[in-house]
Amino acid sequence: MANVDQSIKDKAWENVQIKAFTHWVNTTLEKRGKKITSLAEAFADGLTIIHFLELLTEKKLKQKYALKPVMRIALIENTHLALQFLRSCGLEAKFLTVQSEDLVDKNLKLLLGFLWTLFRKYRIAIIEGAEGKSTEEGLLMWCRQVTQGYDGVNIADFSHSFNDGLAFLAMIDKFDGNILDYAAEKNKSIEQRIDDAFNFAETQLGVPKLLDAQDLLNGSVDERSVVLYVSLYFHAFVSNEDKKKEREAREAEYLKSKSLATEEIDSLKAELESTRSENQDLKHKLKHLKSDHQDLNGKYTHLSEEFSKIKGGLSSTSTENDSICLLYTSDAADDLLCV
Repeated sequence: MANVDQSIKDKAWENVQIKAFTHWVNTTLEKRGKKITSLAEAFADGLTIIHFLELLTEKKLKQKYALKPVMRIALIENTHLALQFLRSCGLEAKFLTVQSEDLVDKNLKLLLGFLWTLFRKYRIAIIEGAEGKSTEEGLLMWCRQVTQGYDGVNIADFSHSFNDGLAFLAMIDKFDGNILDYAAEKNKSIEQRIDDAFNFAETQLGVPKLLDAQDLLNGSVDERSVVLYVSLYFHAFVSNEDKKKEREAREAEYLKSKSLATEEIDSLKAELESTRSENQDLKHKLKHLKSDHQDLNGKYTHLSEEFSKIKGGLSSTSTENDSICLLYTSDAADDLLCV
């Protein structure tokens, strides 16, 4: 009977891990527009693991790998490169017990253990001030910090401190004060508080329902499941902070671009104003040139007329002289004839 109960517990724990890690992997992969439906299938394709680890470590795999692996050897080679890459990023070999063949062969148990190791290192272990503490201790410390000052919340362990739903409600309210009314929720029944917390967490924080409210209420829930469920709250906080930083970075980049654009616009306006001023100067100069041109035309016309008069006078004088010469010649000829 005990073995049957343990088997049921282990199966429930496995289902909790599948839901939790599928959610975690998808929130990570969404940065590349990818989504998985089956953990085992996804981590056997030789590509999902590379995308996931690159996003998780914020580094790029430098070695060449098959972009469309189909043959088993290509799947194993890609997965092997991914695991080597993970070691180079600082994951100690003693924590990396899974082999590339295990993932390609869709060994779910080893895959879940692999993902739990990654989750602890890259999500829970980053809790500020948790150095030297175990995963559970660091997570509890974070929960105490987040829920500090909330009436009725006293976090001591994962076995009993979350069973009345108040700790979950306090974390949700800390995440966003507009989601719920903590004082009003506190006055509800324990079962209603737990249900509300699970619903708010799923719809507002993106944390999937991993636990059964009744199991939490009667204390029969697997403590490992509570740890994993609470860790998703921490993941939601971290993801929200990352998104906030990305948003702030985009806003800063936008403001920088806007400032540069404004400076360029101001520069173009100044250049346009200068061009307009130069254009006005040119218009004035052109007006003066036209006026000067008209004056010159008038002077030219006057000089032409004067020249024509002078030329006409010279022509008349020349004709008179020619007539005198002819007369003189004629008279001389007459004198000669008389002799």
